[in-house]
This record gives sequence, C-alpha cells and structure tokens, in this order.
Amino acid sequence: MDSGEMIPLWSIPARKEALDLMVALWGSDDTQVHDQLVAAILAGPELRPESHASPDDVIRLQRARDREVFERLLLLKRIAPPDLPPAALSELDRIQANYPNWRIDDGDRAHFSFWMESSHARDIDVGEPDVRDLRGQKLLDTLIAGHQNGELLDVWRGFVAENPHRALAVLHVLSHRPDGGPAEIWRATLWGLRRAKLSMHFTRRALNALAKAPEALLRAPEFVMAAADALHEASKRERLPVVEAVFLSLWERLVDAITLTPHDEAPEDNDWVFKALNSPIGDLTEAILNVLFKHELRTGQGLPSELRRHFDKLTRPAPPVLRLGRVMLVTRLAYLYAVDREWVTRQLLPFMDWNRSEEEATAQWHAYASHPRINAELWSAFATYFFDTFAAERLAKFDERLSGNLASILMAVGVELPQVSLPLEKVREAIRALPPLARSQAISWLRDFMKGTQDDAAQPDKSRTDLLWRERVHPWIERAWPRERALVEHHTSQQFAMLAVVTDAAFEEAVTALEPRLASLPQWGYAIDELADSAHPTQHPRGTLRVLSKLIPANLAGQIDRLREMLERIALANPLLTEEIAYRRFDEALRAEGR
Repeated sequence: MDSGEMIPLWSIPARKEALDLMVALWGSDDTQVHDQLVAAILAGPELRPESHASPDDVIRLQRARDREVFERLLLLKRIAPPDLPPAALSELDRIQANYPNWRIDDGDRAHFSFWMESSHARDIDVGEPDVRDLRGQKLLDTLIAGHQNGELLDVWRGFVAENPHRALAVLHVLSHRPDGGPAEIWRATLWGLRRAKLSMHFTRRALNALAKAPEALLRAPEFVMAAADALHEASKRERLPVVEAVFLSLWERLVDAITLTPHDEAPEDNDWVFKALNSPIGDLTEAILNVLFKHELRTGQGLPSELRRHFDKLTRPAPPVLRLGRVMLVTRLAYLYAVDREWVTRQLLPFMDWNRSEEEATAQWHAYASHPRINAELWSAFATYFFDTFAAERLAKFDERLSGNLASILMAVGVELPQVSLPLEKVREAIRALPPLARSQAISWLRDFMKGTQDDAAQPDKSRTDLLWRERVHPWIERAWPRERALVEHHTSQQFAMLAVVTDAAFEEAVTALEPRLASLPQWGYAIDELADSAHPTQHPRGTLRVLSKLIPANLAGQIDRLREMLERIALANPLLTEEIAYRRFDEALRAEGR
C-alpha cells in the first residue's frame, strides 16, 4: 500500500480522525506500515508556492510544512515502542532547533486543529445534518449554533474551498447583521476562500463583504486576523480587485482595530520578522507595500499623497503593536529610501537608533539584516546606528545568519562603495565583535563578490577576478581586517583559503597575502576540495603546497581523499617540491594509510 494512500495524513476536515488512525497504526506490530508512515510524514504536505510567490511566502510555506511534520513526529515519539527511526529523529531535531518554542498539547488535545472548552458551547452531534448538505437559512443557523465547534468549522472550511459561491453568500448575509455574526465563522470562511484560488469577481465580492462588516466585528481578533490575511492576499494580484479607495478604507479600519491592542510582547527568540510575517499588522503592512509597488514609482518621486498618511500611521510610536508594521517596512528599506528619502529619514530611520529604544532598534535591525540592501546614500543616513549594532550584548540577540548578513553589508560598503569614507577602527571593532561564523560569512561574501557571475559564464573572465582581488579585496583586507592571532580561526581560515582559490594568475600573491590568516582545520573542509577542483595544483604547485601545509594538520593528512591526487599534480608540475618538508610529511602520512 502506498504510504500516501494509507490514511488522509494531511486532511484538514478529518484531522482528528487522521491523527487517531496514525497513532493506532504506529502502535501496531507491522514494521512495513511504520516505514510507510514515517516516509509519508517526512515527505510533508504538498505546499507548493505559486509562481509569483515572494521569498516571504516561501518562508511561510516552509514553516507551515515544518509545523505539520513536527506535530505528527512528536505524537509518534510519545508512543514507545517503537522508537522513531534515525531519519525521523534527525528531522525532528532540525525542526526543534529552528523553532525551540513549538509545543503540542497533551493527550487527545493534540489531535484537534484547536481545542476549546466552554460551558456555553453547543455540540453538533452525529445525528445533525452535515453543513455540506445545507443551504440558505438552515446553513446559516447551523453555522451560528455551532460556531464554537472546531470540528464543524473545519468541515465548513474544507467545503468552502470547493464551493466559494456558498461561502460568499454566507458572508454577504453576515455583513448585513448588526453584530456581523460570530467572528469564528468569518475566520473559517475566509481561510477556506484563501485555498479556493478565487477569480477576480469572487475576490471582489469577498472584499466588499469585508468592507461592509459592522464595527462590532472589528473588536474580535479572529475576524481582524482573517480579514488582514484576505486583504494581503488580494494585494498580491496584478491589479487590485476593488478600487484603491475601497481597499485603503478597509485597510485603515483594520489597522485602527489592531491599534486597540494594549500590548505586544517581544518574541522569545528575537525573531521579529517571523512574528511580523505572522501577525495581522504584518499582513496589512505587506498589503500597503504591494499597493505602493503597483504605482511603479521612480527614484525620488516620493510616496503618493493618497498613501502617505497610511504609511504615517504605521510609524506612530504607539501602540507597541505598530512595531511589527515597521519591521515589515524596514525589510523594504532600500526601496523606500530610494522612492522617498525625506520621509524615510524623518519617519522610519529614527526607530533604528539604539539610543532611542533598545527593543525597537533590535526589532528594526533584525528586519534590515533579514533583507539587507545598501547604497552610498542609505549608508550615510544610518551608518552611526549600524556601527552601534556591533556591541556584544546586542549581537547576542542576532542569530549567526543575521549577524553574518550585517558583516556582509560591511564588506559590501568597503569594496563596492569606494566613495564612502569608512572609520577603519570602527570597522575593525565591528569585525572583532562578530561571532566566528559571522566573520566567515563576511569573507564568503568577498569571495562571491570576486566570483561574480563567473560560474554561469561560457568563458569566464579570469582576469576580472584577479583585478578585483588586486584593486578592491586585497587592499580592503589589509586596511580593515584585524591582525590579532586570536582571530585566526578555522572558520575564517577555510574561507580565506577559498578566497585565494578563486583567483587565477594572482593565486601565488593571494596565498602570500592570506597565509598569515590561515590555520589548520579540525576536519576535512570544502576549501581542500575546491583547491583540488581548480587548476592551481598544476599551474601554481608551490602556492598549492603552502595552502595545504597550513590547512591540513599531520594527524588529518592520511584521511584526506584527494590529497594524493593533488600531490601527484604538484610533483608533475614541479618535481623539486617533492623534497619539501610539507610534501614529504603528506606523502608519508598517506603511505601509512596504504594510499
């Protein structure tokens, strides 16, 4: 039996039944079923991004996929025996490392999409009619009566995706009720419509229903969350489904409702971008940005007057929830600065000032580091705030990827913007403050800068790489990179070696310049393979041997698969090098291993 056909593993309407069956199958003695079940879970749900999906959409889908897999693997792990196989444990470890705050409920509660306990909830028993078979007032009455019944709304949400016309009729009726009806029905219906890939006509009808929703609904977080998501989805279309004025009016109503939230706590893991992406105010900020993009503005044109006050609303200091909107704006900082330098300088950049607010600046620099873009004008506008980020206690709030992105920006300014005058001591202090992996990412950026598009070119211009090394990269390293022995680490050592490998005729001089920054590796590294793949062992045998002698310690030499291949190429290119101490040491180590 195919693992995908064993049970409806990713079913939304039948989630509880699917998880109940999954647990029962895992508790059986059939190892073949166990293997099929684990394979199906590790394959994950089919969540494919649309062709026009943004990087943020792809991140959302990946997190959604990881959450579904996480819940099922953790449920199985609770049952012993059997134990999860290594592949499943490895995937669970990866997910938990990325999302350390994720949990699932105890017992059967984890089998529900969400669990609600209320003495006033009305259960829909098996004998009642299925909402999929109902129409008109009977359908509406059943939904309203069971609006706190999660299973019923799950069934309705799945049905809506295939029958959007029935759902839109429900929203139309609810929008004309004084109280708007239960917010849970709006949420389930809108989420179902999200999966329906609505035509422009149906999307317009859904937005018109939202625009007519009474004020009472705007006090319900469930409604605001679903409505913000719907508006965001509609904004992604090539043209807006409704006139811009209607769209902006609904946007403003929702933002005003969100600002009634008294407090918004910082994420425990400081992942401000993830929190913003998964918040109503984040959805609405992305929506207004998408509207702005549709205006196809030129550099320096300025924010359109009809949109400016909406952007101003997001840059009010209070309430705290607006911070998440600013996080989304800062992910597009370079674009906004190009369009309206005066507005960004006055309204947005002050929130990146560490002296104004540590928490606010942490959020905004997280946002910038997640989508870093730079030019000389923007650099001049925020350079002071940028360098202030490189304090140990502040960098501790950034993961190594984000701090590495900030380090890469520093490298980009140094080699790509020669018109910018950098305070070199501040640059060196910033590099010292970085964690080792972030420092290695900075060097990796320099290497990618030198390579450019060479890998994709039919006839790579190797002279250009040497020119960039001699005129940009080498002078920058000499001026800006600290010379302390403590900073000669295996992470950076490998990257410096790979930087030398990228050069062509300049390889020997690159080795001479970088040799003091090379240290032995604790294990095999990519730098050794890249050196073996290059022409350097044949064209520059002496420089190759010097790099190998720095990278490979005596106790590791016998374990390097391609070392013998490189030694043979070195010997053919320059037989005299076989008498060098490093060559003989490597040769003896390989012979001792029978190679």
